[in-house]
Amino acid sequence: YASIKRNTRGEALVPKQYNTFSTIGTCKSALKFLYKEANITMDEDLESRLKGLF
Repeated sequence: YASIKRNTRGEALVPKQYNTFSTIGTCKSALKFLYKEANITMDEDLESRLKGLF
């Protein structure tokens, strides 16, 4: 969820910015959590790809 601040005429006060870093970090954490909760070992290839994102 991302909100955009607007003036009284509906124009954006701050140019729209993408929050890619935040979104990727959230997805990465969610995947790790799901594997942990399911008590499943994450594939080494997937784990190394996730580590390579940051």
